[in-house]
Amino acid sequence: KFDKTADLIKEQYRIGMVLVGMALIQSSPDSDDGADLEETVAETTKALARMIIPIIRDISGIEIDDSSKVENPSEAYDDFIE
Repeated sequence: KFDKTADLIKEQYRIGMVLVGMALIQSSPDSDDGADLEETVAETTKALARMIIPIIRDISGIEIDDSSKVENPSEAYDDFIE
């Protein structure tokens, strides 16, 4: 059981870091200097490394009741990023 749990935690960590990196890349302005972006991604993922597993575990435990559901999830997403 320990090996499966450890493997799950490693995979959650890997996926979390990939998602953070992808979000940073997508939100960065286009520039010719990829080194700055690479440094930003490295610094940010390093800062989040100790928090990403607890965040993933907390998010996975969230339950939504019927009153919280939205008709169009993409519209709800748009409200958060404006």
